[in-house]
Amino acid sequence: MKKFLFLILLTWPVLAKGQDVNTDYQSFRKDLLNDYQKYRKGVLDDYADYLAGVWKEFQLFRGVKRDETPKPVVVPNVEDIPTNPVPQKLPAPNVTPKEEPQVPKAVPVKPIEPAKPINAPTLDFTFYGVQLRSVKMKVFHLSSLEPSAILRK
Repeated sequence: MKKFLFLILLTWPVLAKGQDVNTDYQSFRKDLLNDYQKYRKGVLDDYADYLAGVWKEFQLFRGVKRDETPKPVVVPNVEDIPTNPVPQKLPAPNVTPKEEPQVPKAVPVKPIEPAKPINAPTLDFTFYGVQLRSVKMKVFHLSSLEPSAILRK
């Protein structure tokens, strides 16, 4: 019996502390969420202030100009327009052709002579299944890295 009583007394603080852990966690969570909401609200407010400043700068940059066309002092009266106006007959246009268009005479075209082939060494190779022919390139080696070393040979 003494052992049972001893175990109850020993576990009582642990059980009591277990309930405090839950409330401590809830208060920690609540504080964490409040801090996050404050941070988020601050960031959004700063962004809104930034956009307001940028918008003002844009409005100044855009330079909205006032319409400077003169306006009438007195508003003009508009007469009633008939709903079915009578169409007016216009005189037929008097158009006379000047001359018959002349067709230009065909001038014989001199045929283009094909270019003379260049007698240079060629290189035949296959590229993705296509037979190709190219002129071999001459590769010159530089004697040094100085600008004067680049000469046409």
